[in-house]
Amino acid sequence: MDRHTPHTATCGWEKGEYMVLSNDGHGELPRRQIEEGLDRGALVHCGFDNDAGGNKLWAQVQEAYPRAEAIVRERPPASVKD
Repeated sequence: MDRHTPHTATCGWEKGEYMVLSNDGHGELPRRQIEEGLDRGALVHCGFDNDAGGNKLWAQVQEAYPRAEAIVRERPPASVKD
């Protein structure tokens, strides 16, 4: 886990605390940070790439938190390359 950043959202329909998580395609699922965000009632945004690694991490999130409606996946545009 390279970074997690709690924020307060005030734009559009989203208002309240949210957390952005990214592991830059390396490492394990950031369970502790996800759980901390959910415990605080935050909306958790997971920034996973459009590749096999990102899909694997997102599948792990869905398996670990099947009823968590407060977790969403953010993907880079398909044209973005590392």
